[in-house]
Amino acid sequence: MGTPNNQPSQATVVTPQTPNFPTGSQTGGNVAPPMSPGSEAKEKQRVTLLLDINIQLLMEASRIQTITNAEKVKAVEHAGQEPTVSIEAKAAGNDYIA
Repeated sequence: MGTPNNQPSQATVVTPQTPNFPTGSQTGGNVAPPMSPGSEAKEKQRVTLLLDINIQLLMEASRIQTITNAEKVKAVEHAGQEPTVSIEAKAAGNDYIA
């Protein structure tokens, strides 16, 4: 019964360390080099074009949704008929199915 206790009598306190974040040269090439004025202008044109395309796609999606919703309302107005989609709505939707 007189066996010594091998466990430490005091708790060790560990302080958290600040993480070491890599500098720009150590990130593996994720930092882009500065662009020349010509490259910067081309990049702005590219982004503008992509935004214009995005706007057109959103407008077309909205148009298709409006047509489809109008067809559903028509079906409900005709006393409980199942919603059907018009030929125009089907054609508009099929334009985007590959």
